Amino acid sequence: MTMRKSCSVLISTVLMVLPLLAKAEVPKQPPRWVNADDVRVRSGPSADKDVIGRMSRGTELILKAPPYGDFCLIEGEGYYGYVACRFLSEQKILRPAAGVDGVDAAQRWVNGNGVVLRAAPNREAEVLARLSLNRVVKVSNEQADNGYCEVSTAEGIKGYTACQYLSNKQVVLAHIRGDRQAGQPVTADYNPEKVFWLNPDWVALEQYVGYLKEKHPDLPAGGPWPKDAALEKMKAHLALGLQAPKPPALTDWAALKQKAAKARDDDMEEIRNKIRIWGDLHEVISSQDRGGAGRVRQLIQALEFQTVQPSLFLSEADIGPGGAGIVNASGRFGIVYRQLTTPRPRKPANPDDPYGPGLYDMKSRIAILAKPVQEYRLFRDGRLKTQSTYLKVEEELWREFDEPMCSGWTPGFTFGDADDGIWRYFDYGTAEGSGEAKKMQKESRQSIEAGALYLFYTTAALPAQKASVSESKVAMDRKKTGFVRGTHLYYDLNGDGIPDIAVWEGTGKGPGHLGFASPNDDRWYRLMLANINGQWKILDADQFGYGCGC
Repeated sequence: MTMRKSCSVLISTVLMVLPLLAKAEVPKQPPRWVNADDVRVRSGPSADKDVIGRMSRGTELILKAPPYGDFCLIEGEGYYGYVACRFLSEQKILRPAAGVDGVDAAQRWVNGNGVVLRAAPNREAEVLARLSLNRVVKVSNEQADNGYCEVSTAEGIKGYTACQYLSNKQVVLAHIRGDRQAGQPVTADYNPEKVFWLNPDWVALEQYVGYLKEKHPDLPAGGPWPKDAALEKMKAHLALGLQAPKPPALTDWAALKQKAAKARDDDMEEIRNKIRIWGDLHEVISSQDRGGAGRVRQLIQALEFQTVQPSLFLSEADIGPGGAGIVNASGRFGIVYRQLTTPRPRKPANPDDPYGPGLYDMKSRIAILAKPVQEYRLFRDGRLKTQSTYLKVEEELWREFDEPMCSGWTPGFTFGDADDGIWRYFDYGTAEGSGEAKKMQKESRQSIEAGALYLFYTTAALPAQKASVSESKVAMDRKKTGFVRGTHLYYDLNGDGIPDIAVWEGTGKGPGHLGFASPNDDRWYRLMLANINGQWKILDADQFGYGCGC
């Protein structure tokens, strides 16, 4: 068939199909209502998927697709995920309110976060508990004293809390928060100031600043802006100190291995993200891309770690991963962190200024822990270097000039040093003897000492300054796993003969930069695990960086 005839047939086919498509019924997305309290929204249609949110009785949702087994895909109140279908009703369910439709008239909902329950109606009384947002309590005395109400929790704890933090109905966060980034219309109840006080953090402060900019579009581009009392209170609150919630639990290696063995190909992307392995050999796009999904599965099944007993780290609050950041450390170790802002120097308005004002004319901010933690640098030979640190982080919010892309980036591993050979990648395609590889290696070792392997944090001093180390190598199947060899490193930090940290290094062709894979087999991937009370849990993962991605 000639090309012209092929095109004619194709056009005719399209013209025949278009009317049928126009008549095709668009799948319905009927409304549903949540019929229980504290219903979990998950990332996938299974009870072992990550919880991404929670919904309360009376929440109205949209059913996006037919049920997938026992789970339904829903969208509503800023969430897009799966809930157990049994918690959804086709009949409208009203949100509960005190004294309405059989609800106890004494029932109240906490309308703040971390609201204090005290033993007596005064600020000096003993703290019995902290009540989370929408926690249900019952009021026995609404005029106890000093603005306090006498209440009892579902667990039977009786005490006093400020009456202003109790409501006759639930707080619907989606209403006061709005989903501005998703482009959804802001509701009439949108209140970014209230969002901040329900969950005080820097992100909520930024959202409030954005709200002010929209509310006052006529503010001069060069500043200074007029003072805003609410914003100043928010900044002062951050400076006093916040304690972040506990971070998500570390991934249990044995559980991940079982999960990978049973997971569908479409679910392997989530599992790959758990071990943070990137590159074409392990790319998982869809169920049709069985190569990448299969290699991730086979790699996890091929990795066997020594059986261990409880040793140095007895809980996840005993060790923090190197790249987790100050908020993770605050929640993990129970340490308050403060956030301080520096004002931008006032300058005359400049109509040609392309940037406009900074975050309400804040030049920079500093985040710092109230108490220090111990930073440990682990070397390949078992050496340990330690220093006390407050994890101070400074962020520029106002810049007088453009920073070049990839500013501050250096090649190599994030936490450790790399073999000499892997740096050869940077000499490929360059003139012989250009020395590009040596230059890159020198840049990396200006911040990371030779022989360094990993970085982690604790709140207590380790008993020794050098760990005993054992090393073993195992051959791998490149076609199945993407690697040709693996190296196991075990570190006993307290000298009891039980490994406390395990590192696995994978040798193979690295992912390279912008699709230019490494032509040689190098050790470019590291997976770090911690022995937490006798179980290996994924602490971190590190890859050799061939490029910043710009």
